[in-house]
Amino acid sequence: MNLDLEIDGLAEFEQQMTALGPEFARTVAVRAVYEMGEVIQVSAQRRAPVLAKAAANRQPGELRDDIGFLMDAVDATLPMRTGGTVSPLYDGDAEGPGVYGKFVEYGSVHNPQPEPFLRPAVEEDGEHALDAAVVSIGSSLKQMKSLEGMEVVQG
Repeated sequence: MNLDLEIDGLAEFEQQMTALGPEFARTVAVRAVYEMGEVIQVSAQRRAPVLAKAAANRQPGELRDDIGFLMDAVDATLPMRTGGTVSPLYDGDAEGPGVYGKFVEYGSVHNPQPEPFLRPAVEEDGEHALDAAVVSIGSSLKQMKSLEGMEVVQG
């Protein structure tokens, strides 16, 4: 599941950040996306169903415990364009949570009753994730200003 956000003024913000230096812009973007991913990861883990007892090739809590966040590669030509994925992580196990997690989320022939945990995490905590990104960006800008000896004005 992809979440696409449209934020008014983002193009101008991206230009301003890139003007401060592509490496700085990249660092700010990566930190902000990481903070967003952390919020959604924790939310998804809270919502993930947990088996009451072990079953064939399944352990209680393994789906919840395998939910992680992977940062996408950052394109050097577009320093502010990055993203990430929150999902059960695939570790090469064809029967592991990284494979069966989507069947829990959406249901299947063998599991006709879906138990969504990723979509509700995004729907219910997406705004908190965006808030975390804003705080991260603000913190990075304050840190840069203090390094340059500029005065930081609280709004």
